[in-house]
Amino acid sequence: MSASVSAGDGKLHDLGYRKYTGPRRAGGELWKVVARRGLRTSLRNWMVIIVFVITFIIFGFMAAFLYVMTKAGAAFSKDLGADPSQMMLQIARADQFLGELVALIIGSSVLTDDFRTGAFAFYFSRPITRGAYLLGKLVPVAFVVGLVALAPTVLLRLEVFAIKGEARELIPVTRAITQGLVATVALCAPAALISALVRRRILGMGAYFGLFSGTYIIAEVLNSALGARWPHHISIGKNIEIVTQWLYGQPTEASPLVAAVLLLAISAGSLALAYRRLRRVDILE
Repeated sequence: MSASVSAGDGKLHDLGYRKYTGPRRAGGELWKVVARRGLRTSLRNWMVIIVFVITFIIFGFMAAFLYVMTKAGAAFSKDLGADPSQMMLQIARADQFLGELVALIIGSSVLTDDFRTGAFAFYFSRPITRGAYLLGKLVPVAFVVGLVALAPTVLLRLEVFAIKGEARELIPVTRAITQGLVATVALCAPAALISALVRRRILGMGAYFGLFSGTYIIAEVLNSALGARWPHHISIGKNIEIVTQWLYGQPTEASPLVAAVLLLAISAGSLALAYRRLRRVDILE
C-alpha cells in the first residue's frame, strides 16, 4: 500500500485505493460480489439472529396450529372462533413488525458503514458502476427482510395448499406473495435512502425508527382526534397494513388504492434519490 507525506502539514495520506479512471461496467458478477459480502455480514449480526429465532418460534407455533385447524375442518375453526383470513392477517402484521426490526438493524446502515469504514473507496477502485453497487447492497437487505416479512406467511399458505390439495388454495398463496413483496420493498427502500444520507449508524437507525414508528404514532393520534380515515396514510407502516387488509379480504382502515400508490411512490422515490446521492458522492472523499 503506497503512502505520501504532505509537505504542508506533515500528515500521512493513504493512497492505497486510487480512483479508478477506466471504463465502468455493470457485469452480472460485480454486483454479486458486493451482495455476497453484504449477505455474510447481515447473517452474522447477532440482533438479526435473535429476530430470526423469534420468527422461527412464531412460525413453528402457527404452522402446528394451522395444521390442526385445517385437518379438523371448518366446524372446528368455527368452534374456536378462528377466521383463517383474520389469523393470516395477524401473522402478516407480526411479520411486518419483525421485518421493520431487521430493516432498522441492517438496512438503515447498509451504505453508512461503507462510507465510515472506507469500503466505498475500495469498491470503486474496481470497474463497478454505482447502479451495480447499489443493487449489490440492496439485494442482501431485501433477502434478509424477506425471510422475515415474506417467507412465513407464504410457507403457511403453502402448508394449507399441501394439506387440502385444492387448486383454489393457490389464490391465497399468490396474495401472500404479493403482500410479502409489498412489505419487503416498502421497508427496504426508505432504509437505502437514509443510509445514503447519513454517516453514522446510530443516526440512520434513529431516522428509520422515527420514519416508521413516529409517523405511525402521529397517524393514530390524528385518527383518534379527527375521527377521519386519511391520517392513516401518513404512516408507511399503516399503508402496508391497509394493503394487507385488502389482500386478505378484511375491512380496510383507509383507501387501499391510495395506500398502494403512496407505497409505490415512496419506494421508487427513495431508490431514485439514493442512487442520485451515490452519483454525487466523491469516491475518495
